[in-house]
Amino acid sequence: MITRLFCLVLFLSVTPAAVASDGAYGTPNAEVPELAQFEFFLGDWRVDMTYMGEDGGWHAVAEPAHVKTFFHADGRTLQTIFTTPKGFFSTDVRSYDTKAGLWRAQFLNAKAQRWHSFTSQWTDGKMATIVPGGYGGDGPDIKTEMTDITSDGFTNNVYRKMQDGSWLHTYKMYYVRQVE
Repeated sequence: MITRLFCLVLFLSVTPAAVASDGAYGTPNAEVPELAQFEFFLGDWRVDMTYMGEDGGWHAVAEPAHVKTFFHADGRTLQTIFTTPKGFFSTDVRSYDTKAGLWRAQFLNAKAQRWHSFTSQWTDGKMATIVPGGYGGDGPDIKTEMTDITSDGFTNNVYRKMQDGSWLHTYKMYYVRQVE
């Protein structure tokens, strides 16, 4: 279950004012201002994680993950690559749909044969992402929210929808910018 939830980080964004890109990871196309909502996320990140155990306490995941996020040359296509030291790999490609007023994402974990589509939207000062059926498509819905954004990092909070409709906070993912 832990490995399955590692990929949750891939589908969120926050305000673009947090960090401006120097262009090394691409730049958002200025013709679509909403593309800058992911500008803070550009770069290489170490991701330290904790999860809610069955005992109700928070437990650290032993090894950090690595995330790389960049815009492709068109400035409209954002890609995120998520890896762990034990070989987990997933990627997603996303862009802002100007007609619908939201982000559309395509997620892939080829080894596990999981493909999934979902949307994100900026609401109430957060990028809200709801993934129906979770990242495998056959589990509970997942919700993610990013908080505590600075130029050096942010927190990604991950929730699982319970049968009664409430959201259980299951993961905290702490992103730390890696400087070259």
